[in-house]
Amino acid sequence: MIAITYADRDAAIEAWRTLTDDQQQFAVGVLSHANPEALLAAIAFTRDHPDAPRASA
Repeated sequence: MIAITYADRDAAIEAWRTLTDDQQQFAVGVLSHANPEALLAAIAFTRDHPDAPRASA
């Protein structure tokens, strides 16, 4: 297993914020093929997190 540090996480968040919406969608597609379990875990976490943005109606 790869150990991810807080510095790695923070760097990834900052890098993510530099992507356009289209690039973010492409990255999610790549992740869905490379590690679908991680993508599903992130979606579940986001849905349950009280600070996560809510879907618009």
